[in-house]
Amino acid sequence: MSPTGENLEIPAEIVQGNSVTWRDISTQDNLGNAISSADWTLTYYFGGPTTLSVVSTAYSSGWETTLSAAQTAAMNDSQSANYFWQATVTKATQVITIGSGSLRIVKNLATAVAGFDGRTQTEIDLAAVQAEISARISGGTAIEYTIGTRRLRKEDMAALLTLESSLKRQVYMEKAAQNIANGLGDPRQMYVRFR
Repeated sequence: MSPTGENLEIPAEIVQGNSVTWRDISTQDNLGNAISSADWTLTYYFGGPTTLSVVSTAYSSGWETTLSAAQTAAMNDSQSANYFWQATVTKATQVITIGSGSLRIVKNLATAVAGFDGRTQTEIDLAAVQAEISARISGGTAIEYTIGTRRLRKEDMAALLTLESSLKRQVYMEKAAQNIANGLGDPRQMYVRFR
């Protein structure tokens, strides 16, 4: 088993307040010994704004794991939150972590309130930087200003443009990761078909 859990079927994204079930197949330890539900208990541990542990049930030779609607509702999501997980199997005194990774808890729009903003923090930051650049170009904001006895200076235009470029790249990477998680493939890969 890969230490990242590439053979585990845990979803990359869960909508807060939804129940979710996935199945994992039996595997092997680093010495090639079988790890199956006949002898091993699988537990998923989640850590983020809150913590949670869930014991999986046997399914064929593997396991089935369910997070209830109440459990995912309790996972904090300001707008969306990243959680880290570990999948650990136990048998008597043996403990083996067979996978780890991260997932995103996404706001359930059924419970959203007015003013909900579904953008990521990176998208919000990019919009703020672009608004500042636009205001500077139109002459609408001061670069230097004074409050009381304090004199403050904003970032110069070159720094804003560099920051904008960096944020655009981060937003692109977030969207690419989301497309992959949604099964839409990696937009950075190009395929050529010959006839």
